[in-house]
Amino acid sequence: TDLGSGDQDFSINDLIVYSGTTWVKRSAPIVHTFSVTNNGGSMATAMSGENIFTPFRYTGSGATFPGSIIGGSCAGSLAPAASCTIEVEVTSTGLGPNNLALGLNYNDGAAPQLASINMSVKGGLIISIANTDESKCVAFNNGSVKCWGRNHVGQLGLGDSDNRGDTGSEMGGNLPSVDLGTGLTAKRIAASGDFTCAILSNDKIKCWGENGFGQLGLENTADRGTAPAHMGDNLLYADLGAGKTAKDLSLGKSHACAILADDSIKCWGQGANGAIGSGDTINKGDTGGEMGDSLPVVDLR
Repeated sequence: TDLGSGDQDFSINDLIVYSGTTWVKRSAPIVHTFSVTNNGGSMATAMSGENIFTPFRYTGSGATFPGSIIGGSCAGSLAPAASCTIEVEVTSTGLGPNNLALGLNYNDGAAPQLASINMSVKGGLIISIANTDESKCVAFNNGSVKCWGRNHVGQLGLGDSDNRGDTGSEMGGNLPSVDLGTGLTAKRIAASGDFTCAILSNDKIKCWGENGFGQLGLENTADRGTAPAHMGDNLLYADLGAGKTAKDLSLGKSHACAILADDSIKCWGQGANGAIGSGDTINKGDTGGEMGDSLPVVDLR
């Protein structure tokens, strides 16, 4: 974890003079302790209405501050020549950079002042990765998903059929996130063959890419992901049944299986060789009436 060069401390002066640094946060939480010293001639007190942990607050631009004040000796006021400490735990919450600041609000008896240290949050913790012979996807701890590689049937979920990662300008900040739908994020990602599925923040499943055997669970055989209108809110859930949600997911070349919240298993897609455990070799999910409550549980007992 790169925290930049050296520690920087706050100093309270009648006129604020503060030389800040930048933190770059890439993965796990880290705790940093600041020293605060009142070098002015007046009592420093908190500004009402702006403090989270008196007399401190967060300020930011377009993002939620990725951390919390967890301790230290500073309280609501600080006498001249006195010092105290503040402990800040910073956690990456998104794909950066998010430029934010930790602010110290006080009133020196003449006018409110603000000292701050700038922090830049970059990257994000990868919580799930899916790998096929020709494409890859990752889910980050902020719930976003990014995919790269071959994309001829929309398996990257980007609303087109263009490959990603084969030129230098396609990765990093130029690689878009998969649109999972309004307010939805991913908890787990899985991929196999030429399709991809995700367990979402509501514990439901969405799949995209090749669908020749009904492996997307949409009761048809139309591929999804090759046009913008295929993704986001337009991409339907794989219907697991009334009130059913998923807690784990695994994909075969042309079929999918999910462990449900009640610990049962349901599978759909290509049924050849009994791959989906339905007691026959019939594909499931490629025609109407095969998903939802009609999709049988795999009988293992």
